Amino acid sequence: MKTKRCSKCRKRKKISLFGKRSQAKDGLSSYCKKCHNKRAIAEYYKNPQYMKKYNKEYRENHKRDLENKRLLRDYGIDLDELQDRLRCAVCGRTFEVKSLKGKSKHGRPHVDHDHVLNIVRGILCSNCNTAIGLLKENPEIVRAVLKYLEKTNANFDNR
Repeated sequence: MKTKRCSKCRKRKKISLFGKRSQAKDGLSSYCKKCHNKRAIAEYYKNPQYMKKYNKEYRENHKRDLENKRLLRDYGIDLDELQDRLRCAVCGRTFEVKSLKGKSKHGRPHVDHDHVLNIVRGILCSNCNTAIGLLKENPEIVRAVLKYLEKTNANFDNR
């Protein structure tokens, strides 16, 4: 088991308890995560207004990077892959690249995924994503709805 000494608390800890830092020789932070978090909280409370402004500006200036990290973390895909699939997998509606920011007429693309296995199934528009959620992702309910619509539409067609 590899260990490292925290330069703040001076305790030897597992390397899994240290954050990543690409500039460091070993690729790890010199402080353990616990000490790092204590320091970050102390810095925040020294000047909370500045930190709020800094964080807001950072989020504004790094929207694409933050969204890319979220997609990679949550679904294992990046923005480039998402942009390659700018068509709803259900209805075929096309998204515009700007819709990644939620400004499109049809909303931003939604990453549809299996909630048990957390595997990406496709990219959906807001309406199709909502419909699948309301139908509880249950194929039996979807078939029942389809059967109902076919039956009622047939009745209207005969009039």
